Amino acid sequence: MTVPAEDERPHPPGAALSWTETTWLELFDGASQLAGVVRLDVRPNQGTGEVSFSFFLPDDGFITARHVTAYAADASSVVEIEDARLETIEPLRRWSVRYDGPSHALASAAEARNREAWHRSRLERLIVELDVTAACDAVPGDRSFAQPVRVAGEVWVSGDQYVLAARGLRGKAWRDGVLAQRATSVALWCDDDRVLFARVETRSGTSGGTETVEGWTSIGGEVRPVRELRLERAASVAGASAAMTVVVRGDGGEHRIGVELPHVAPLVGLSGGRSHELRLGVAHARWDGHPGHGFLEELE
Repeated sequence: MTVPAEDERPHPPGAALSWTETTWLELFDGASQLAGVVRLDVRPNQGTGEVSFSFFLPDDGFITARHVTAYAADASSVVEIEDARLETIEPLRRWSVRYDGPSHALASAAEARNREAWHRSRLERLIVELDVTAACDAVPGDRSFAQPVRVAGEVWVSGDQYVLAARGLRGKAWRDGVLAQRATSVALWCDDDRVLFARVETRSGTSGGTETVEGWTSIGGEVRPVRELRLERAASVAGASAAMTVVVRGDGGEHRIGVELPHVAPLVGLSGGRSHELRLGVAHARWDGHPGHGFLEELE
């Protein structure tokens, strides 16, 4: 199956007030060791749009900017929210990401859980100028798609310049927006063009929790669906990066990918009256001997 160019445009919203159309970009630059996540959430039934930029610095610093405003989605290829400008230049092929505005800086990503740390955080000027191009075709999912991309440009943090020639993943999802009880998401890309994009989540139901798995592996350009995703955690060692093995099973067999998480930002929030924590981690991976990078997210 292929992804139609029309999926870059806004979709008719569902009935749920929380229905959300999310566009996201994850990247890692090997030369500078800068990792970043850009996210746009449009909630047409609430009449709001939210854009956020989060960057993990090589010294474990964490920079984030977030803006929420009244917003009405339309067919335009450009989205402008406060100081952010996101443009689809060619659907499923080329995009532009721009931001020039304030951000909050923490000395360590691990401080993201601490509300007082945010109150004490430094206010920094963040400049983002990124050109994003598709590395291969998008892969469809359940009311979603994702595709490997290449990212070129610059990120400035109060005068510190990071010149990027990065790899990453970009995608979109349009769903009811209800937060899962638990979820794990993995996005990894390796030097030999191996890619993993997978998610397992548990949602509440009338007969208890229901677990669903979706995603895919791409090896040598051959895309195969993922049927099972789990994490095997290594014994913790004081002062060491969190380490684990990502295990995926699918039509292509089982893959065991070693992962270290040198930077993890525990982001706390409240949704539907329930508090939650999303642990967003930069991942350094080794897949059948091939080095790779990406992100691992755990929601509880």
